[in-house]
This record gives sequence, structure tokens and C-alpha cells, in this order.
Amino acid sequence: MKLVVIGSSTGGVRTLEKIFHGMGRLNCSLVIVQHISRPFDQKLAENLASQCDMKVTCCRETQRMTLGDMYVAPGNLHLQLKGQKLEPTEGELVNYVKPSIDMMMKSIPRGYPDEIHAILLTGMGKDGVDGIKYLKERHQTTVIAQSEETCSVFGIPKNAIKSGLVDKILSPDEIREYLIKTFS
Repeated sequence: MKLVVIGSSTGGVRTLEKIFHGMGRLNCSLVIVQHISRPFDQKLAENLASQCDMKVTCCRETQRMTLGDMYVAPGNLHLQLKGQKLEPTEGELVNYVKPSIDMMMKSIPRGYPDEIHAILLTGMGKDGVDGIKYLKERHQTTVIAQSEETCSVFGIPKNAIKSGLVDKILSPDEIREYLIKTFS
């Protein structure tokens, strides 16, 4: 199975909408970790579902991942991959946030899935940087960061780029094209 994990914060909702608007079903599972609270998490899932041909679920309960579906981390909870299931969990803030991109990425077990694509979008801070380091050490992982000129806040992508672990720096339109080309 191929997995795409997308992490974002400030400005991320608009960027996600731009990436997925009118998109068909992709040959991967997608996990979105947007720094968001309830009830906005469910609204984000519903909005993305209305814009693309994928089933989109806000993971307030444990979900088995299905190829071609998208999963949104629940507000005020972390989301972790346990086996082949996504499980919302309580816990302390990580990088001052919950849900945490790092927490999701670091929960991905060695050897599963076959291929990982990590995408870090606009936002403050460094959430996701430790996660991409973890993934690069344990998995075949392609890391993409959103380009500075297209970010509302260039913190997360900037810190990822500074880590030296980013393979591509792309605009939202280029990320969209990359996903379609790679997973259609």
C-alpha cells in the first residue's frame, strides 16, 4: 500500500482545498493532519469530500485504512497508525499542538506501508520535522515541502527544508500535479 501523510497548520485548510478541488480517486491512502479543533475537523472532512472523488473520514473513531480514501485527524486528539488502522489517541501536546504531525508520522511501523510520501504545508513551528527524520530512517519516503511564496506562514516548510530531508519544494498546484501523476 502507498501512503501519503500531509501535515499543515496556519493557512492549511485553504491550501488543502486548492490541492484536492476536483481531484479524482487516487491509488493511495491519504492522512491529513491539520492543526485544527472540533467541530472544524468534521467540517474540513466534509468540505474535502465535497470537492474530490475520494471518501473522506474524520477519524474520531478507529478506522481501517482503505486504498483511495482520505482520513482527517480529529481535532484535539492525536492520530496514530496501529497495524493497518488509524486510531485517535489522547496525550500531551507535541510541539504545542494536538493533533501532531510528528505523532502521526512516528507511529508508522517499519515495513508498512510499502511507500510513503510526506507533504508539509504552510504553518508555524516545526511539527513534522522529527516525523520526516523518523520516516527517512525507516522507510522509502519522499518528502515534499510547500514553496515559501505560496505559504501563509513559512515555518513548518522552512524548518523541514533546513533539516536537509526535503526532496522537492513545490507550490500547491505542483503538489496537486505530483499526486495525480504519482497515484492515478
